[in-house]
Amino acid sequence: MCRCSRTDGRSGRWMSMPPAAAWSGGVDGARAFATLTAELVRTGAELVSRDLGMAQLRQALTSRISIEQAKGVLAASQEVTPDEGFQQLRARARSSSRKLADLAREVVQQAQRERVAALAIDDARGRMAEARAQAAEQALQAGPNRAGPTYRGPGPSPRRPGRTGASRPPERLSEGWPW
Repeated sequence: MCRCSRTDGRSGRWMSMPPAAAWSGGVDGARAFATLTAELVRTGAELVSRDLGMAQLRQALTSRISIEQAKGVLAASQEVTPDEGFQQLRARARSSSRKLADLAREVVQQAQRERVAALAIDDARGRMAEARAQAAEQALQAGPNRAGPTYRGPGPSPRRPGRTGASRPPERLSEGWPW
């Protein structure tokens, strides 16, 4: 079945008919088929144009978001206003012959990496402090005359200077370290 426009002058109405019936009308059927084909081609072109426009708008929005984030990062890290941060970002992009949005994404990614590294360091410090607090609590619970846990850390023991926490001294090769 194919959909063809009616030839009775009523616009906007469609009817279904077999392909042979569409051509049986002669010139009118061919004209109807050509009109339908032209309309489909025009509609397809409009859809492609809209899709392209939507993709461009999405890209512009993504770029704008990155630029705004980079302005905020520069303003916070260098203690300047967001407008001054934007001017710095634009000057860097121009001096390096790069797109502003690409440079903005890099600034934001670098700030994210630095933030993750700072959080990891803070987390490690927190775990170390918690371990020290637990060791101190265990030492208090052990009583005043009991020795605390055996020192197994790197470097000299605080109780026996000159000795490391290892059970035996490290082996050294004549040229340097064992690795």
